[in-house]
Amino acid sequence: MDISMDKFKKEGSDTLLIAMAKSIKKYNKYLDNKIKEEYSDMQLSPNEIQIIIYLMRNKNYNTAKEICIYTNVSKSLVSRSINMLEKKKIIISEQDKQDKRNIRLFLTKESESLQRFVEKQTKEFFQKALEGIEEREYALTIQVFEKIYKNVNNIDVL
Repeated sequence: MDISMDKFKKEGSDTLLIAMAKSIKKYNKYLDNKIKEEYSDMQLSPNEIQIIIYLMRNKNYNTAKEICIYTNVSKSLVSRSINMLEKKKIIISEQDKQDKRNIRLFLTKESESLQRFVEKQTKEFFQKALEGIEEREYALTIQVFEKIYKNVNNIDVL
């Protein structure tokens, strides 16, 4: 059964988008605050933190261009952030062996403690966020969001 647009409008089409956007924003702020508290000596900007998280989750899509697309951040800001992360020895850049035009970005051994911290804080955040949600509700939510994601990816945005 498909949802009719009338039902979608009646039940508040904005509710789903607002809930998703607020949840993402809250997660980013939570992680940003925890990292700044624990790793204050690194002086990481929110954008640098997002790049670290992106590289942790996307080991095969690790170019500056892909980071720009994913984060919706300008090339200049991503470039500045990458330079700062390299100076802080959190990432290294290497020329792609197959396509010399591409520069691949990798997290360093020095960043492993930070990566473990991010994973721990992410787990704690989602444990709190999922309190009171039954396993079947969670499984159904994942199924629904996978369908929404698939549908959204098929929408042309010129």
